[in-house]
Amino acid sequence: RVDTVDEQGEAEFATADAFVQLIRPDRMAVIVTKLGETYFYLGCDAERYWWIDLENKRAVTGLNRYATVEAVRRFGVPVPPLDLMELLGVLTLDASGAALSWSPDGRWLVVETARTPGEPAPVVETPAPESAPPVTDPRYAMSPRAAGGGASAAGTTPGASAAPPARPRMITGATRRVFIDPATFAARGVELRGDDGKVLISSELDRDVRVHLVESGGEARVPSRAIVSIPAMQTTITMNLDAPENRGTRTPT
Repeated sequence: RVDTVDEQGEAEFATADAFVQLIRPDRMAVIVTKLGETYFYLGCDAERYWWIDLENKRAVTGLNRYATVEAVRRFGVPVPPLDLMELLGVLTLDASGAALSWSPDGRWLVVETARTPGEPAPVVETPAPESAPPVTDPRYAMSPRAAGGGASAAGTTPGASAAPPARPRMITGATRRVFIDPATFAARGVELRGDDGKVLISSELDRDVRVHLVESGGEARVPSRAIVSIPAMQTTITMNLDAPENRGTRTPT
């Protein structure tokens, strides 16, 4: 469901079905249909993104390294595909050198990384309630590639950070903030922020479901609902993911 406003400022909404396929870390394909008819194709790989509008008979493609949120929105794409993968909370989080803090309400751990190599990841200092453990609590010394939103930050204190990853995948914004449930280490939301600290795109994630992992035989927690907010467009996209599944490792060709 998409909730937005028209040119007169009146609220409007639209509903549709979509089939989403992901190959981590940077391949995505989305097919949007309504009443059995295909309207849009949206996708990306490591180098390119594309948007095919069958209703208006037009197609757009470009290189991720040149993409900006303003450019893709001119063609009717509210969120770049690479950013959508971030916002769904299904990517492994390699947050080496990230800064850790608590959310203002003390509920979530916040893992923040900068987009630009060589720049420190800024932290908004927020006091945690007395019941919240310090960020340096050994329970939160996570492995560099912990599934489901883990972060490598052992020994990190609030406000301290090392060099961020060489190239975070996101297109929009200067920093990424991932909100982690300290009890389950599941992602509860993602924010992509600009240089001025304002939120450009964000997501709220909930309704986790367990997905069987074909190769390991284990299970992973995956949010089955994502509410994506785009303040500049006064738009909210609610995605309910029915019956997510893992089909094992795919080798990109």
